[in-house]
Amino acid sequence: MIKKTFNLLTFFTLCVLIINSFFIYPSADDFSYFVKQKSYGFWAFQEWHYFNWGGRYIANMILGSFDFNEAGLYWYRSIAVFIILGFYISLVAFTKQIIRPKDYLLTTNLMFLAYCFSLYSLSQEFYWMPGSITYTLSLILCLISWTLLEKSKNWRFFLINIILIILLNGTNEISSLFYNGSLFLYLLYGYIKTKNINPAVFTLLIFSVGCMLISILAPGNTVRTLSEKSPNTHDVIFSISRAIFRMVTFTAERLFIFLVLGVFLFKGLQKRNLKMSVPKIPTIILKSACIFLPFLVLCFGIFPSYYATGRIPPERTVNTVSFFFLISIVFSIQFYKDNFIEAENIHFKSIINYIPILLLLITVIHPNDLRNNFYDLFSGRSLIFAKEMEERDLYLKSTPEEVVTVKKISVIPNTLLFKDISGDPTSFFNYYYARFYNKKSVSVHE
Repeated sequence: MIKKTFNLLTFFTLCVLIINSFFIYPSADDFSYFVKQKSYGFWAFQEWHYFNWGGRYIANMILGSFDFNEAGLYWYRSIAVFIILGFYISLVAFTKQIIRPKDYLLTTNLMFLAYCFSLYSLSQEFYWMPGSITYTLSLILCLISWTLLEKSKNWRFFLINIILIILLNGTNEISSLFYNGSLFLYLLYGYIKTKNINPAVFTLLIFSVGCMLISILAPGNTVRTLSEKSPNTHDVIFSISRAIFRMVTFTAERLFIFLVLGVFLFKGLQKRNLKMSVPKIPTIILKSACIFLPFLVLCFGIFPSYYATGRIPPERTVNTVSFFFLISIVFSIQFYKDNFIEAENIHFKSIINYIPILLLLITVIHPNDLRNNFYDLFSGRSLIFAKEMEERDLYLKSTPEEVVTVKKISVIPNTLLFKDISGDPTSFFNYYYARFYNKKSVSVHE
């Protein structure tokens, strides 16, 4: 009964997320990408971004490949659908082939729902294209690459992973760091267990680090960091202390659901032959590592934002770090079971079987974007928003005025729209919004 309930709920959630994709509109940085790629041309756009804003070469290529005119809105919404389905399907494949729980579909669905609940911004995860292409796409690529990693001795899968690595390292720095860290841990584990280094994975790691450096060492990253610099930039003590504080805060606010899920997974995950003998390392250290590794991953993911800018990481970054936090919890549980639990069948009290119900109750009671996304669709807010945005678009394209003030959108679903223009015509978003419509200025009537 529990399995059927959550399978149906996940299917229903996917349907809602996809249907809402057909009500979204570009916002925030979208219009700066549209204007610049039209002004510079494709290759000049890539060069400008690499030297002036950031080295995310794959994200820049995609974001600089089309604009909002003609079929642009169709493609914009189609990309959101691709990202939603791509993330879920790749998670299914990864869970089935790599995690290998007793019930891979139920485990996948619980992980998917828990992750959607944990999101600090659903719009930046799935709907706002600069967010989804830069961050969520990297998660999809990570899942696919991990799924194929054990087959990398086969030259076909090796070449596929080469392509995935090129794409992944060109999306964002946090995913690159975690992905390369996962390859290193995979090699280290294999060496400790077999005293041999997997040559295919070692080659992939070296190649991947090279791709990551091309992105991270881009001159544009320095330019961008300087533009966002604060008094606390590059302050190691400040960055570590704030990262630890935010690790605790994020866990208490949203990410505790992964810990609850972990209790259920402890029973459902099967052994994966992760057992290894390390006689020089006391058992207590390995046990402690299983407990603290996920929190170290979370802290490590938060640290770069504070170190580079002196500020709290943006919501889309927290979304991404949360994903790696979840994956590290899963593998910590599996490693612990393989090395420190002798019996294959662990007996729990029957109440553990109802952990999924607890997860469902949490998502219903605790404020979160997933619940808000449902409300936006079924209350009609999504439709009202789309109609008013369409009216604004038609008005701006038809009016001969050069200085335009538009009506404020009466309903703005935060789960669909990242950031609308404001009443300040000189702001960054308003400036490029006006240029996109060939106006001197555009502002919202407050």
